[in-house]
Amino acid sequence: LTVFYLIMGVGGLLGGVFNALIAPLVFTTIAEYPASLALACLLAPVWVRTMKETNESDDGPGWRRFDAFGVRAGDLAWPAGLAIAYAVLIWALGRVDIEVGPARLALTAGAPVLACYLLSPRPVRFALSVVVVLLIAGMDPAMRGVVLESHRSFFGAHRVTLVAGRDDAPPRHQLYHGTTLHGRQFVDESTGAPTRPDLPLAYYHRDGPAGSVLQSLQSTHESMNVGLVGLGVGNLAAYARDGDRFIYYEIDPIVEQLAEDERYFTYMSAARQRGATVETVLGDARLSLERRFRPEARGLDPDGVTSTDRPAAYDLLVLDAFSSDAIPVHLLTREAVGVYLDSVHDRGVLAFHISNRYLDLAPVLADLAGAHGLRCYVYDDTHVRPEVEAETGRTGSLWAVLVRDERHLPALDDRRHRVHWRHRRADPDRRVWTDAYSNVFSALREFSP
Repeated sequence: LTVFYLIMGVGGLLGGVFNALIAPLVFTTIAEYPASLALACLLAPVWVRTMKETNESDDGPGWRRFDAFGVRAGDLAWPAGLAIAYAVLIWALGRVDIEVGPARLALTAGAPVLACYLLSPRPVRFALSVVVVLLIAGMDPAMRGVVLESHRSFFGAHRVTLVAGRDDAPPRHQLYHGTTLHGRQFVDESTGAPTRPDLPLAYYHRDGPAGSVLQSLQSTHESMNVGLVGLGVGNLAAYARDGDRFIYYEIDPIVEQLAEDERYFTYMSAARQRGATVETVLGDARLSLERRFRPEARGLDPDGVTSTDRPAAYDLLVLDAFSSDAIPVHLLTREAVGVYLDSVHDRGVLAFHISNRYLDLAPVLADLAGAHGLRCYVYDDTHVRPEVEAETGRTGSLWAVLVRDERHLPALDDRRHRVHWRHRRADPDRRVWTDAYSNVFSALREFSP
């Protein structure tokens, strides 16, 4: 048992060092995942049932380990055949134009996985088949488009893809972090250059919750000072007008590099051309906001700082860092909301983009609002039809706003929008998330079969 725990500990240490420190420098994708999966298949023991000769001391069949590490011609021929068949399948599905859905997924994922399982009794054959399936599946352009550029950093793998246009749907560039979409922009079909930088797409469409908040505040503000946590491709800069100031807080320099690359996205550069100020502050957003709006975080005496020394508070602070599989919990605590309130003026609005596959963060925000004497409203826009998304570039999303008073956000008082914004009350029996306590399991969505 001691040797077992020693091996587990050393293996975990070496694996962690490789994944966190070495792999980001060596790979531009999560290449270690398929490599380690194939290695596990290669090393997996195979046991076969055998019939033993019946005698007085042996009353039936038994099991023995099948030694199948010797490489035979079939161990190479079967994976090669699977690769050819899989590639032809993807090509054929592209020719008949079958859209992404359950039927296509059954063909492009279910059939190859079943083939791998049938080849599992021989480890070499099994491992090579798994490598083939993973590599070719990642090349299917129908899933997330053709990869134009990919980068790897400590914070994950980023890919810029091109999705071809079809029917009424124009082509578009998209940015993915892992499997999570972080923004898109339409592309001119003839030149391949990004176009319509005044049109926010994906979760930020003018007809969705983000558009409701931004356009509502712009109707009462001649110019706006906006802070935004999470850059993506700079979609929200499409709302920036002449005289507006948009300050992004982004932790990953690779994201800033891609958002500013005008070969793919032009939201930020176009906003500057319209006369808006658009900047990016690199680093952890909470620490950056503390240093900017709390004098003590900069080593200054709060009583000695005059109003002229204080930076202008935000009219709107957008928190858009919760759509990935792993959320930054330190941005969703009572102390964090206290920092946000120091960053906005008395009539300022906090807007949270909380779309997430696995977590329902609306109750968490409702409790945080109650802890600070705020009111929480949620806009559920997740039911966008696939044909609407393809044609308009709009993606379903879930947003929440925290305000001191409903009158501070005209959309909450507008009959056209009020039907969408629903008030969420805090649950007195639920524990508020703090820097010392959080419970992600309590926020897991309930999935029904």
